[in-house]
Amino acid sequence: MDKNVVLIGMMGSGKTTIGRELSRKTGMEFIDLDELIERRAAMSIPEIFQTMGEAYFRQLESEVLEEIMSARHAVIATGGGVVLSAENRQRLRELGLVVWLDAPADVLLERIGDDPNRPLLSRSQPLKKLTQLLHERRDLYAETSDIHLDTTELTKDEIVERIIEELEKRSADEDDVFNTIVAIDGPVASGKSSLAKKVAKRLGFFHIDTGAMYRCVTYEAMRRGIPLDDAEALIELAHSLDIRYEEQPGEAPNRVFLNGEDVTEQIRAPEVSRNTSPVADIPGVRTELVRLQRQMALRGRCVLDGRDIGTVVVPEARWKFYVVASLDERVRRRMLQHQQEGHAVDIRQLREDIIERDRRDRIRTHGALRLAPTATILDTTDIPLEEAVEIVASIVAGALALK
Repeated sequence: MDKNVVLIGMMGSGKTTIGRELSRKTGMEFIDLDELIERRAAMSIPEIFQTMGEAYFRQLESEVLEEIMSARHAVIATGGGVVLSAENRQRLRELGLVVWLDAPADVLLERIGDDPNRPLLSRSQPLKKLTQLLHERRDLYAETSDIHLDTTELTKDEIVERIIEELEKRSADEDDVFNTIVAIDGPVASGKSSLAKKVAKRLGFFHIDTGAMYRCVTYEAMRRGIPLDDAEALIELAHSLDIRYEEQPGEAPNRVFLNGEDVTEQIRAPEVSRNTSPVADIPGVRTELVRLQRQMALRGRCVLDGRDIGTVVVPEARWKFYVVASLDERVRRRMLQHQQEGHAVDIRQLREDIIERDRRDRIRTHGALRLAPTATILDTTDIPLEEAVEIVASIVAGALALK
């Protein structure tokens, strides 16, 4: 049972009490995020808020969370507001099984009592403030968690046993699932999408083109006239879109459907390609799409290609490949693709677009193009596509005894 359990929820939800009991019963290390913050700051949390402010506290919270990302076989009790940061929510999901301990605001307040160590609670109207905080965070807890437990309906022991059962079940199930996930990353026009499509067909897996999702958001924004620098509007748009893939027989690639409309060809237009990277740079857009991508991936038996599959979307995937090719070869491939699709493109502009896309992909704050530590590097510059497919498919099929 080599997996962490992360407990999230509001103040008074019982994270520390339940966490310590879970730790005692499983032999897992107990880590209290708030205690680590206090040690780092050399002052109590109320003192941090009073002297340095909430922004400083949130910075410490993120730094401490980053430091414990290497934890294994631990029970981690978090602070109530740790989910406010999209980056922190991603970290929590990567840490392990995330359990949301919930209760109504009046129950939470009764448990807290007159606790002076709650800096965010108004002393004059604590119930009103607690209700407001719960309302603001509820969707974030739901987005981040794997399990939602109402602590008013279950005893402490029942909650602990429920978590242990889920942990054991998921540990076994996820090992099997991650063994059937192939993550293919690489820069633009390196050949990863073509490779992923054919490897998926060869293995009998489902192909998930994550880049198509960012293209869908970009295409729909352009169609609706939404400014591509309006982050708030683009995040809202990404949240509202229904993006699906429809598998095709034989060697035909999957079709991409946006709100029920087949947009497979439209999202590949040069103007969409040129504008996709700035849209993909927006952290909130990536959060929305990474959640959807991971949800699809955890069905298992799939091949995903993109920029951050093996590092962010499914870092647990057993099979990770990093596909590269020379700049000249990538320009040639992308030029040929546009010509086949009937798009007129200036080769000098195309080369500049690819160079700029590479730069943006590598420097973005969230989901940057990076080589996963355990990934196999595959240079496709001088390798025919079918040979590259054979290399990847043979590795995966041989280990899984697929036919």
